[in-house]
Amino acid sequence: MRSTCLKLIVAVALLTGLAGSALAITPGITNHAVNVSASEAERIATLERQLAETNRQMAESKQEARQQVAEAKSAGDNAWILTSAALVLFMTAPGLALFYGGLVRKKNVLSTMMHSFAMMVVKGGVKVGQ
Repeated sequence: MRSTCLKLIVAVALLTGLAGSALAITPGITNHAVNVSASEAERIATLERQLAETNRQMAESKQEARQQVAEAKSAGDNAWILTSAALVLFMTAPGLALFYGGLVRKKNVLSTMMHSFAMMVVKGGVKVGQ
């Protein structure tokens, strides 16, 4: 009895899924005739209008972005970004040195910390040079 009910439920689920798939496919088939009836010139004109509208919207958003960038530039903002970067640099160096120093044996701690500081200096020099 259970096996029969289970088979019936599965069959109904499969048939329902197939019917749903057929309904999903049908609009594409029926709309095909409508698309064929539209002339090629009309379709091209529609596409050109859509392209022109998209280009206009992109130009407006580009202009807005440029205006926002121009408004955002100020000496105070730049000073804060530089200060924040310096604080992160000064915070990261000892943190990395202590982290890597904790991963090695006692006799190699100083050497590992110095490697971390040396790499920070090299990386800082490369960024300043750019």
